[in-house]
Amino acid sequence: MKSRLPRWATAIAVSVLPIAALLFVFNHDTPLCPLYLEQTRPDGKISVTLYHAPTFFFSFPGQGSDGPGFLVVTDRMRKRRIYSQKIDILNTIDTIVWKHDRILVGKWITVTLPPTCFDSSSGRM
Repeated sequence: MKSRLPRWATAIAVSVLPIAALLFVFNHDTPLCPLYLEQTRPDGKISVTLYHAPTFFFSFPGQGSDGPGFLVVTDRMRKRRIYSQKIDILNTIDTIVWKHDRILVGKWITVTLPPTCFDSSSGRM
């Protein structure tokens, strides 16, 4: 006699596993999201990376950059993420300006850098 899974176990596997797979694929921590833009600070310590968030539906010509995405700021020296944020429309990010203690991303996002990202003895980055 063959042992079979109960119906409720099969129903859970059929409904939960695809959702878990989609959450894994569309999570901004995974490298599966396509890269939109990456810029590194001149000293190479910090990088700003923008990723496209995959969409379920198609987009018309010219709307590819109108989609949502993710902003990730990484401390490259310590190999850790400093900041991340969802972005509704990627093409609103037109500039990245590096300041002493913060990063200005586009017109609306300001990322304040922790003190470990610049030399505290001289006050320089």
